[in-house]
Amino acid sequence: MSSYWWLKEHNEGSILRVAVYEGVSLTDGNVALSVAEVESQAKRASQEHSAHLLIFPELFLSGYGLSREVTLSAARYITQEKVIAYLQNVARQYSIALLICYPELVDDEKIYNSATLINEHGDILLTYRKTHL
Repeated sequence: MSSYWWLKEHNEGSILRVAVYEGVSLTDGNVALSVAEVESQAKRASQEHSAHLLIFPELFLSGYGLSREVTLSAARYITQEKVIAYLQNVARQYSIALLICYPELVDDEKIYNSATLINEHGDILLTYRKTHL
C-alpha cells in the first residue's frame, strides 16, 4: 500500500506541490514492476493532485537490501533497457518532475546508490551519487 505526503509551499505568490511516495519497493530486483509503479503514480500525482514534483524512496527501482548480484543485475537492466530515458518520457507526458532513486552502474562494475532529478520537460537536472553513509 502506498500513500502520499503533500506539501504546499508558498513562495512569492506561487505554490509548489510536492508528492512523496511513501512505501518501499517490494520487487526484489524486478525493475520493470517498479517502473510501472512510477508511471502509475506519476499519472495519479499529476492528474488527481496537481503535483509538480514526485519523490520516490532510496533505491526504489530495484528494492533495498538486496544481494550484490541482484543489485548488479537490476543496475544492468536499468542501463540496457534505458530506464531513465523512459522515465524522462513519463515526466514529459504527465508534466511532473520526478526524483528517481536506483542503483547506477558505472564502468560495468561499480554500483552507486543514485538519485536523478528529472524536470517536467523530461530533462535531467542532476544525478547525485551517495558516497557517505
